[in-house]
Amino acid sequence: MASLVAEKMDTLGWTQASVAMCDHGTPARAVNEVREVIAKQLQELLVEKQCSVTACSMERREGAEYDFNDPLLGSLLGAEGYEEKVIVSMLFAGPGRHAGAQGDVAEICQAAKLKTPQLEAEMTGLVGSKVEELVAILADRYRELHVVS
Repeated sequence: MASLVAEKMDTLGWTQASVAMCDHGTPARAVNEVREVIAKQLQELLVEKQCSVTACSMERREGAEYDFNDPLLGSLLGAEGYEEKVIVSMLFAGPGRHAGAQGDVAEICQAAKLKTPQLEAEMTGLVGSKVEELVAILADRYRELHVVS
């Protein structure tokens, strides 16, 4: 999965940037743990490009029991000490009200740019646009979990 995310980033041609690998946010800690594993794998893939990866969520439920979703993309972009050149890596399967061109993530990026004019933030394409590769990964994971022969 990290390779698919990296491929989407390659189309932007950026190096020496911060990467905000953004998912929707989840009430399930296990889903968040998968995001964190992908972020670590992505960091390893990007070492030569001198990019630092931070996993973040678009939104989260209220309450301390959901703190594992932090940081939120909106608080990360333009934050003091965070890079001004940011790739928003979209860990979303398909477009919609959150991940579409006019979706919530795009609005969060626009609001951050208004607040911090020097911020350069560009969103990648969605990992779900690589349908064949994504299906192959999911099928492999299913076989690993269910030991299908």
